Amino acid sequence: MFNKISTWFSSKKTSDLAAGGKDVVVYAPLNGRIMSLEEVPDPAFAQKMLGDGMAIEPTSRKVLAPFDGKVVAIFPTQHAIGLRSAAGLECLIHVGIDTVTLDGRGFRLLVKEGQVVKQGNPLLELDLDVLGSSGKELSTPVVITYSDCWQIKQRWEEQTILAGKDILFIAQPVN
Repeated sequence: MFNKISTWFSSKKTSDLAAGGKDVVVYAPLNGRIMSLEEVPDPAFAQKMLGDGMAIEPTSRKVLAPFDGKVVAIFPTQHAIGLRSAAGLECLIHVGIDTVTLDGRGFRLLVKEGQVVKQGNPLLELDLDVLGSSGKELSTPVVITYSDCWQIKQRWEEQTILAGKDILFIAQPVN
């Protein structure tokens, strides 16, 4: 899974990915309960093989853009979206664990690859009934895909979070 995900993102040199030199505020893309990545029942996320970040156990149906940026990757099964900020931060929003096997059932895309989005714009709509009845874990990791260029400066510390309103984390370029 790691190799497939890494090929969806930027072909830029890693030194260019933090070229903006500015912190990026990453807002919650979903309402829900906060989880550390270590709590996610998938080793690729729990061991931060795909990058550092946080996860949300969702209670809302719409996945919102966590920052102003561009949609750089949409997985064919619609369960994951990659975004890049103007400062070069690339994030993966991966809805659920092993939801790739649903082949798009329970997901409705609201954006296209290459589309410019503003923080809070809807990206994806979830059918929580379909997803819930699938038996799949819905923990949604939000990870920085180039952790060698970016690090998390501050994390949300409350138990619950509101989409588009609460800050999930603040990322800063690695010097």
